[in-house]
Amino acid sequence: MKKRLLSLLVSLCLLLSILPVSASAATCSGSCGKNVRYSLENGVMTISGSGAMNRFDDTTVPWQDYRDEIQSVVIEEGVTTVGSCSFFKCENLTSVTLPSTLKEVQERSFLGCINLTAITLPDGLEKLWDMAFTLSGVEHIVVPDSVTLLRPRSLGGCPALISAVIGTGITEPQSHIFLDSNALESVTFRGELKYISYSMFSGCKALKKIVLPDSVTAIEAKAFDNSGLTEIQLGDAVTEIGEYAFARTPLEQIVLPQSMKKLGQHAFEDCLWLVSIDAGGLEEIPDGILSDCRQIRNITVSGNMDRSILVLMNHPRDPDMKINYLGTRSQWARYYEDGNVQYPGYVHFDDHAHRYVKGELTSRNCEESSFYPYTCTICGDEVDSPIYKKSQHVWDEGRVTVEPTCNQNGWKVRSCTVCGATIKVVVYALGHSFVETVLAEPTYDTPGKIQYTCTRCGTTGEYETPVKEPFEDVVHGSFYRDAVIWATEQGVTTGVDTTHFQPNSQCTRAQAVTFLWRSVGKPEHSENMIQFEDVGREQFYYDPVGWAVENGVTNGVDSVQFAPDAACTRGQIVTFLWRSAGCPQPTGEKMPFRDVETGSYYEAAVQWAVENGITNGAAENQFQPNAACTRAQIVTLLYRYENTKGNAA
Repeated sequence: MKKRLLSLLVSLCLLLSILPVSASAATCSGSCGKNVRYSLENGVMTISGSGAMNRFDDTTVPWQDYRDEIQSVVIEEGVTTVGSCSFFKCENLTSVTLPSTLKEVQERSFLGCINLTAITLPDGLEKLWDMAFTLSGVEHIVVPDSVTLLRPRSLGGCPALISAVIGTGITEPQSHIFLDSNALESVTFRGELKYISYSMFSGCKALKKIVLPDSVTAIEAKAFDNSGLTEIQLGDAVTEIGEYAFARTPLEQIVLPQSMKKLGQHAFEDCLWLVSIDAGGLEEIPDGILSDCRQIRNITVSGNMDRSILVLMNHPRDPDMKINYLGTRSQWARYYEDGNVQYPGYVHFDDHAHRYVKGELTSRNCEESSFYPYTCTICGDEVDSPIYKKSQHVWDEGRVTVEPTCNQNGWKVRSCTVCGATIKVVVYALGHSFVETVLAEPTYDTPGKIQYTCTRCGTTGEYETPVKEPFEDVVHGSFYRDAVIWATEQGVTTGVDTTHFQPNSQCTRAQAVTFLWRSVGKPEHSENMIQFEDVGREQFYYDPVGWAVENGVTNGVDSVQFAPDAACTRGQIVTFLWRSAGCPQPTGEKMPFRDVETGSYYEAAVQWAVENGITNGAAENQFQPNAACTRAQIVTLLYRYENTKGNAA
């Protein structure tokens, strides 16, 4: 027996292994906000509705188990936020469409979307939150003018980000915005930026040059720390540079403006390739300003500088280092309190600050050391000892050698614009772009059929859609489904609203009589038949109650009360049906239910209903005549009665 069972299990596994599995056919749907819903079909996630999506973490996203199936996201008009962690690590996501109504992209919304290479932020967007695109594949981004808040790391940790444009809405940027986006090559500021914030470009290794708006007055601590910055031009409005602002950069020369008032400690620490520094209007040199700046050759300082200039004189010097002192010898003498004035040979008393420009590279091989000559544009002074360094490759966009397909990656070759070296890089698969055609609409009995075809490669297939349901809460296979379909088609009921029937809700006496009246064609009645105080002409059940009274279907709970809002019992509804049928006499067979009392008003009605297959009772030997009847039970009894009229008469 055990061997046979094992054999059956193995056969089942083999069968499952050969069945076609289509990841793109995964389907799920539900709510993701107060008035926002989602649906995933054939790899396309659609977010629709109005207002904000919910905030999630990386474990509470409703489509958590379907992350790998999401290839495209379409957020429709009306939605105002992309909820936090919504598409966290959706690694197969390649395209996103955002609506004009969007106001926020919340924290970690697209974190880890490695194949998402492009995205367009809509005009009207206001906030971009922490790590919104961290570890994604986005290469270029334009922040619209409407954005007023870029949270820390909002564009940080983006390994593929090459360029960014920051709109006019950002004037006071928060810290760490581009932290460790090590592929970032260019940033354009369109607005009146007041400062470069703390660690704003820390770790941006590909950032070689940046043009700051003239409005910038300060560069905060660690703003460019450990970046690839080799050149920067500071505007005349800059008054302050923070600690470690340019530390560990390959900066080659720096000219501080005359407006400079404060320079933070260690601002240029470990700038190994720094050749020249012009201290501008500074009157004080902080400690550690040139720590480990081993290539420094020219320092230009003002005659207004205080005794901190002596720090520079004690700096480990190359024999060819020059200090260009823009002052007189008498000004120089005031630094020596003991009167023992020294005029070292490396101190030059000039009437101008040198402005050095970099010459042409002596070698075009990025793998070998090369050097640049520096010449002063004012007096022609040349730096005697050039710096030696290895260049970094500057890669072009490349040319595609193997075109990618929907399912397979391609290849392209990128060339260095400096030395001509080449590298081979992957071009990720495009993914299918399906369009759908309806082959058959679903009915209540048969599923629909959809054909999908890829516009790129022609891959095609079909899938079924669920059968049509009259209401969302009418479950396929339920005992009352056919009855509800019949009731809606015959105009007996339209449900509590267009999408809900509420099958398990109690049915009132007014509703029960109304359903019965509609099922027999809404016959007219005499106006003088209604004597009930609780049945007004304006009520929906006025005509049904009038007909029922006139035809002996009901006499109310007493002579003046109908009790329209009271629950209709099981005994009452079968009695209504029996009376509507003309009170036919049962055959006289034994009553199957112990709780139907002899001589009760509903005894004959229950006997008749059982004999004609209209009801089977509520439980074994139980009819429960006094139990409230649900809406599902009412329409089912009406449906069965309608189908047995020929036998029930």
